Amino acid sequence: MGTNDANNSVWQTFETMESRQAFLSAIIESSDDAIISKDLKGIITSWNRGAEGIFGYREAEVIGKPITILIPKERRKEEDHILRQIRKGKKVDHFQTIRVNKAGTRIPISLTISPIKDGDGRIIGASKIARDISVEVNARHQANQLLNELRAAIAHKDKFIALASHELKTPLTSIYGYLQIIAKKTQEPITQKFISKATDQVEKLETLVGQLLDVVRIGADKLLLNKEMFGLGRLVADTINVCTYTFPSHTFHLESLESEVYIYADKQRIEQVLINLLSNAVKYSPFSDMVHIRLHRSPSSVTLSVLDSGIGLTADQQLKLFTRFYRAEGVEKIQGLGLGLYLCKAIIERHGGQIGVKSEPGSYTEFYFTLPLAHVSNS
Repeated sequence: MGTNDANNSVWQTFETMESRQAFLSAIIESSDDAIISKDLKGIITSWNRGAEGIFGYREAEVIGKPITILIPKERRKEEDHILRQIRKGKKVDHFQTIRVNKAGTRIPISLTISPIKDGDGRIIGASKIARDISVEVNARHQANQLLNELRAAIAHKDKFIALASHELKTPLTSIYGYLQIIAKKTQEPITQKFISKATDQVEKLETLVGQLLDVVRIGADKLLLNKEMFGLGRLVADTINVCTYTFPSHTFHLESLESEVYIYADKQRIEQVLINLLSNAVKYSPFSDMVHIRLHRSPSSVTLSVLDSGIGLTADQQLKLFTRFYRAEGVEKIQGLGLGLYLCKAIIERHGGQIGVKSEPGSYTEFYFTLPLAHVSNS
């Protein structure tokens, strides 16, 4: 390579470096973020237009001045911490804090600070990128405020539900008692028929009131469990016997285990879950007369599934089933508040178990729950 070629190569390299430097400078100047550099004593050495827009100072007003002109007095220790990190060669990333502009207005910002090194790799200062996050902070504050208002509204609603439910239980108990007395004093078939229908409605009301109270207890984390050791297979068989009389239109087929499985749980609450799943299987399979129940044991748990050949559920319905007050579209004629599965989920999860569903629209629905097995002593 000749002398002229070498000189041309040097000039091309120099021009490339100049072009790159100019390009980087243009990016810095056009940024909406504040891009500031300072030395290791915290003295400002560069200031872009974004910094002028956020903090209100022109470049000539701040060059050579300490960065602390932007920091509220009660936050000055933050700068000491930042400089210590920079001297160690560490980067301070997305540090959210408060800074103050020329007018004295406090501004929430997010800081990213990186060490600046010279040609020999020595740390000589820091570059700071400051982003105004006022919009995000205000949005977060408004969201928190709305959340608190929503929580307060839910608390008031739950308080009302609890009060109303308690007030309803007393007259319902009285009505139920009066109906039993009347039933004993008359033998007329038509009267007995009406008494039976009225009793059924009272029992439905009592169930709904009980569900509302349970919802409030769950929300307040006050759903008490009276646990005991018992055989799940026996409880399932007994519950199926009851449902056989309650729902004579359907046959319940139990695929049970060869030996009993024992769990440590609230027997009444687990029975509540069973009754809910079995009654749902009947209600949502009007054109089928068979419900299949299966128990499956693993080394540490037992799974119970209830399968019907009913109307089935869409994928979207399956996602929402276990939320409270959810009623699937197209089943409005079926009575209920949409609380049963919500309560089932809460009960099973409070026992350390899991509950789920598998379904195909127009084909089948299978609800299942898994509970941990109890350790039964052989002694």
